[in-house]
Amino acid sequence: MSVLAVGFPDGESDRIVCDAGSYAASTDQSLIVAHIVPESSFARRQQSYAAFDTWDGEYSLTQAQDRAALIARTVATEALRGMSVAYRCVGRIGSLQREIQRLAREYDCEHLFMPRLRRPWYRRFSSDPLDVLSRSFSGPITTRPV
Repeated sequence: MSVLAVGFPDGESDRIVCDAGSYAASTDQSLIVAHIVPESSFARRQQSYAAFDTWDGEYSLTQAQDRAALIARTVATEALRGMSVAYRCVGRIGSLQREIQRLAREYDCEHLFMPRLRRPWYRRFSSDPLDVLSRSFSGPITTRPV
């Protein structure tokens, strides 16, 4: 069994990853730290790279996943400093809910830690990603406002 922590490179995610690390260490589980990039952000980055005259390559999905994993590693290194917990960092491209569900299945995660994202007032009437996850994720979900 594992614990899944979803973080963002914003300084606030350090606390949720630290909480997840403490929980994983106290329950003798491994920790999966993930950074998930929305498909729209990936597409924008691809377009911006394509606009450079000197750029003759492409920004691939593998490159984007590697970059996201590096961001997860940066967050984990800072948040888990001094903690004795086994962890793995992964990067994914796609929708937050779908990728969290995939990661939870792939790594047999029993507990999810994630920041509770602030939503603009005009989006508060649509479905909250956390609500969707709580209906599909069988384990506990711990959130912290960012």
